[in-house]
Amino acid sequence: MIENYSKTILIDPGHGGRDPGAVGPRGHFEKTVVFNVANYMSEFLALAGLIKADILRVERNRNNPNTINFLRRFGGVDAYLASQRDKLSELYITENDYFFTRMMDVFIPLRDRVKYSKDNNADLFISLHCNGFHNPDVNGSEIFYLTGNPEGKKLSEAIFWEIIQETGWHNRGVKPHSRFTVLRGYNASIPACLVEFDFITNPRMEELLVRPATQKLLAKCILKGIEEYLR
Repeated sequence: MIENYSKTILIDPGHGGRDPGAVGPRGHFEKTVVFNVANYMSEFLALAGLIKADILRVERNRNNPNTINFLRRFGGVDAYLASQRDKLSELYITENDYFFTRMMDVFIPLRDRVKYSKDNNADLFISLHCNGFHNPDVNGSEIFYLTGNPEGKKLSEAIFWEIIQETGWHNRGVKPHSRFTVLRGYNASIPACLVEFDFITNPRMEELLVRPATQKLLAKCILKGIEEYLR
Protein backbone atom coordinates (compact mmCIF):
# COMPACT_ATOMS: atom_id res chain seq x y z
CA MET A 1 0.00 0.00 0.00
CA ILE A 2 1.29 3.47 -0.86
CA GLU A 3 1.00 6.47 1.44
CA ASN A 4 -2.37 7.99 2.20
CA TYR A 5 -2.61 11.13 0.09
CA SER A 6 -4.56 12.12 -3.01
CA LYS A 7 -3.32 9.93 -5.86
CA THR A 8 -2.87 10.59 -9.56
CA ILE A 9 -4.31 7.61 -11.43
CA LEU A 10 -3.69 7.11 -15.13
CA ILE A 11 -6.12 4.96 -17.10
CA ASP A 12 -4.82 3.73 -20.45
CA PRO A 13 -7.42 2.45 -22.95
CA GLY A 14 -5.29 0.24 -25.18
CA HIS A 15 -4.80 0.49 -28.95
CA GLY A 16 -6.78 3.14 -30.88
CA GLY A 17 -6.75 4.81 -34.27
CA ARG A 18 -5.07 2.64 -36.91
CA ASP A 19 -4.49 -0.08 -34.29
CA PRO A 20 -7.80 -1.91 -33.64
CA GLY A 21 -6.32 -4.47 -31.26
CA ALA A 22 -7.98 -7.87 -31.26
CA VAL A 23 -11.02 -8.29 -33.53
CA GLY A 24 -14.04 -10.41 -32.66
CA PRO A 25 -15.75 -12.84 -35.04
CA ARG A 26 -18.52 -10.29 -35.63
CA GLY A 27 -15.98 -7.57 -36.39
CA HIS A 28 -16.00 -5.68 -33.09
CA PHE A 29 -12.71 -4.03 -32.14
CA GLU A 30 -10.85 -4.30 -28.86
CA LYS A 31 -9.98 -0.58 -29.11
CA THR A 32 -13.69 0.34 -29.07
CA VAL A 33 -14.60 -1.83 -26.09
CA VAL A 34 -11.80 -0.49 -23.89
CA PHE A 35 -12.45 3.08 -25.00
CA ASN A 36 -16.11 2.71 -24.00
CA VAL A 37 -15.14 1.32 -20.58
CA ALA A 38 -12.83 4.29 -20.04
CA ASN A 39 -15.55 6.68 -21.19
CA TYR A 40 -18.00 5.22 -18.66
CA MET A 41 -15.33 5.63 -16.00
CA SER A 42 -15.04 9.29 -17.00
CA GLU A 43 -18.83 9.69 -16.80
CA PHE A 44 -18.91 8.14 -13.32
CA LEU A 45 -16.12 10.47 -12.22
CA ALA A 46 -18.03 13.49 -13.54
CA LEU A 47 -21.21 12.34 -11.79
CA ALA A 48 -19.29 11.89 -8.55
CA GLY A 49 -18.00 15.46 -8.88
CA LEU A 50 -21.55 16.79 -9.23
CA ILE A 51 -22.74 14.81 -6.21
CA LYS A 52 -19.81 16.03 -4.11
CA ALA A 53 -20.55 19.64 -5.08
CA ASP A 54 -24.22 19.17 -4.21
CA ILE A 55 -23.37 17.70 -0.80
CA LEU A 56 -21.10 20.67 -0.03
CA ARG A 57 -23.76 23.14 -1.17
CA VAL A 58 -26.44 21.57 1.03
CA GLU A 59 -24.08 21.31 4.01
CA ARG A 60 -23.27 25.02 3.73
CA ASN A 61 -26.95 25.94 3.52
CA ARG A 62 -28.46 23.31 5.77
CA ASN A 63 -29.90 25.95 8.17
CA ASN A 64 -31.28 28.12 5.36
CA PRO A 65 -35.13 28.12 5.49
CA ASN A 66 -35.35 27.78 1.71
CA THR A 67 -33.08 24.73 1.76
CA ILE A 68 -35.02 23.16 4.63
CA ASN A 69 -38.33 23.79 2.90
CA PHE A 70 -37.16 22.49 -0.49
CA LEU A 71 -35.66 19.27 0.92
CA ARG A 72 -38.76 18.33 2.90
CA ARG A 73 -39.95 16.46 -0.20
CA PHE A 74 -36.85 14.26 0.15
CA GLY A 75 -37.42 13.55 3.82
CA GLY A 76 -35.44 16.50 5.12
CA VAL A 77 -31.85 17.72 4.92
CA ASP A 78 -30.24 14.78 6.72
CA ALA A 79 -32.16 12.20 4.69
CA TYR A 80 -31.22 13.93 1.44
CA LEU A 81 -27.55 14.11 2.38
CA ALA A 82 -27.55 10.45 3.37
CA SER A 83 -29.08 9.56 0.01
CA GLN A 84 -26.46 11.56 -1.89
CA ARG A 85 -23.63 9.97 0.09
CA ASP A 86 -25.05 6.53 -0.69
CA LYS A 87 -25.02 7.39 -4.40
CA LEU A 88 -21.42 8.54 -4.09
CA SER A 89 -20.33 5.37 -2.31
CA GLU A 90 -21.89 3.26 -5.09
CA LEU A 91 -19.52 4.93 -7.57
CA TYR A 92 -16.47 3.83 -5.50
CA ILE A 93 -14.74 7.18 -5.99
CA THR A 94 -12.86 9.18 -3.36
CA GLU A 95 -10.58 12.21 -3.66
CA ASN A 96 -8.14 10.91 -6.25
CA ASP A 97 -7.30 12.49 -9.62
CA TYR A 98 -7.97 10.41 -12.71
CA PHE A 99 -6.43 10.99 -16.15
CA PHE A 100 -6.75 9.10 -19.43
CA THR A 101 -4.11 8.52 -22.09
CA ARG A 102 -6.76 8.86 -24.78
CA MET A 103 -10.41 9.89 -24.89
CA MET A 104 -10.65 9.73 -28.67
CA ASP A 105 -10.04 7.06 -31.28
CA VAL A 106 -6.38 7.93 -31.80
CA PHE A 107 -3.21 5.88 -31.99
CA ILE A 108 -0.68 6.45 -29.20
CA PRO A 109 2.68 4.66 -29.31
CA LEU A 110 3.37 2.49 -26.27
CA ARG A 111 6.37 4.51 -25.12
CA ASP A 112 4.32 7.70 -25.29
CA ARG A 113 1.80 6.15 -22.90
CA VAL A 114 4.60 5.54 -20.41
CA LYS A 115 5.91 9.07 -20.99
CA TYR A 116 2.42 10.45 -20.30
CA SER A 117 2.46 8.56 -17.01
CA LYS A 118 5.83 10.06 -16.09
CA ASP A 119 4.91 13.59 -17.22
CA ASN A 120 1.83 13.51 -14.98
CA ASN A 121 3.68 11.96 -12.01
CA ALA A 122 1.19 9.12 -11.95
CA ASP A 123 0.92 7.13 -8.75
CA LEU A 124 -0.96 4.24 -10.41
CA PHE A 125 -1.20 3.07 -14.03
CA ILE A 126 -3.92 0.74 -15.37
CA SER A 127 -3.97 -0.33 -19.02
CA LEU A 128 -7.28 -1.68 -20.37
CA HIS A 129 -7.44 -4.45 -22.97
CA CYS A 130 -9.44 -7.35 -24.38
CA ASN A 131 -7.60 -10.53 -25.20
CA GLY A 132 -7.45 -12.39 -28.49
CA PHE A 133 -6.50 -15.87 -29.66
CA HIS A 134 -6.78 -17.96 -32.82
CA ASN A 135 -8.90 -20.55 -30.99
CA PRO A 136 -12.40 -19.01 -30.56
CA ASP A 137 -13.20 -21.35 -27.64
CA VAL A 138 -10.60 -19.73 -25.36
CA ASN A 139 -12.03 -17.32 -22.80
CA GLY A 140 -11.34 -15.86 -19.38
CA SER A 141 -10.11 -12.77 -17.56
CA GLU A 142 -6.51 -12.17 -16.54
CA ILE A 143 -4.35 -9.32 -15.30
CA PHE A 144 -0.61 -8.81 -15.72
CA TYR A 145 1.86 -6.90 -13.59
CA LEU A 146 5.58 -6.38 -14.13
CA THR A 147 7.69 -9.20 -12.72
CA GLY A 148 9.27 -7.99 -9.49
CA ASN A 149 6.73 -5.22 -8.82
CA PRO A 150 4.93 -6.30 -5.61
CA GLU A 151 2.62 -3.26 -5.51
CA GLY A 152 1.67 -3.92 -9.11
CA LYS A 153 0.67 -7.40 -8.02
CA LYS A 154 -1.45 -6.06 -5.14
CA LEU A 155 -3.19 -3.57 -7.44
CA SER A 156 -3.82 -6.35 -9.98
CA GLU A 157 -5.32 -8.61 -7.33
CA ALA A 158 -7.66 -5.88 -6.06
CA ILE A 159 -8.99 -5.11 -9.55
CA PHE A 160 -9.12 -8.76 -10.61
CA TRP A 161 -11.15 -9.76 -7.57
CA GLU A 162 -13.81 -7.17 -8.45
CA ILE A 163 -14.03 -8.30 -12.08
CA ILE A 164 -14.31 -12.01 -11.28
CA GLN A 165 -16.71 -11.43 -8.40
CA GLU A 166 -19.04 -9.19 -10.42
CA THR A 167 -18.96 -11.00 -13.79
CA GLY A 168 -18.42 -14.63 -12.86
CA TRP A 169 -16.16 -14.98 -15.89
CA HIS A 170 -13.51 -17.69 -16.14
CA ASN A 171 -10.55 -16.92 -13.87
CA ARG A 172 -7.21 -17.07 -15.72
CA GLY A 173 -5.41 -15.41 -12.84
CA VAL A 174 -3.07 -12.58 -11.92
CA LYS A 175 0.26 -13.10 -13.65
CA PRO A 176 3.76 -11.58 -13.72
CA HIS A 177 5.09 -10.52 -17.11
CA SER A 178 8.39 -8.94 -18.06
CA ARG A 179 7.89 -7.71 -21.62
CA PHE A 180 4.84 -5.40 -21.75
CA THR A 181 6.20 -1.97 -22.71
CA VAL A 182 3.51 -0.05 -20.83
CA LEU A 183 4.55 -1.71 -17.55
CA ARG A 184 8.20 -0.81 -17.96
CA GLY A 185 10.20 2.42 -17.66
CA TYR A 186 8.59 4.89 -15.27
CA ASN A 187 5.67 2.52 -14.70
CA ALA A 188 8.02 -0.11 -13.29
CA SER A 189 8.46 2.15 -10.26
CA ILE A 190 4.75 2.50 -9.43
CA PRO A 191 1.82 0.10 -8.98
CA ALA A 192 0.87 -0.72 -12.58
CA CYS A 193 -1.07 -3.45 -14.32
CA LEU A 194 -2.49 -4.51 -17.67
CA VAL A 195 -6.09 -5.76 -17.55
CA GLU A 196 -7.34 -8.29 -20.11
CA PHE A 197 -11.11 -8.22 -19.56
CA ASP A 198 -11.74 -11.35 -21.62
CA PHE A 199 -11.27 -12.78 -25.14
CA ILE A 200 -13.15 -10.74 -27.72
CA THR A 201 -12.27 -13.51 -30.18
CA ASN A 202 -14.68 -15.79 -28.28
CA PRO A 203 -18.16 -15.30 -29.86
CA ARG A 204 -20.04 -15.41 -26.55
CA MET A 205 -17.62 -13.02 -24.87
CA GLU A 206 -17.63 -10.65 -27.85
CA GLU A 207 -21.40 -10.39 -27.52
CA LEU A 208 -21.06 -9.59 -23.80
CA LEU A 209 -18.12 -7.20 -24.12
CA VAL A 210 -19.87 -4.91 -26.61
CA ARG A 211 -22.94 -4.45 -24.40
CA PRO A 212 -23.13 -1.06 -22.64
CA ALA A 213 -24.31 -2.79 -19.44
CA THR A 214 -21.16 -4.94 -19.41
CA GLN A 215 -18.91 -1.98 -20.14
CA LYS A 216 -20.49 0.04 -17.33
CA LEU A 217 -20.01 -2.89 -14.95
CA LEU A 218 -16.35 -3.23 -15.93
CA ALA A 219 -15.86 0.52 -15.43
CA LYS A 220 -17.20 0.23 -11.89
CA CYS A 221 -15.06 -2.85 -11.23
CA ILE A 222 -11.92 -0.94 -12.20
CA LEU A 223 -12.87 2.05 -10.04
CA LYS A 224 -13.77 -0.10 -7.05
CA GLY A 225 -10.64 -2.22 -7.39
CA ILE A 226 -8.46 0.89 -7.44
CA GLU A 227 -10.14 2.37 -4.39
CA GLU A 228 -9.98 -0.93 -2.51
CA TYR A 229 -6.25 -1.12 -3.23
CA LEU A 230 -5.70 2.44 -1.99
CA ARG A 231 -7.46 1.71 1.28
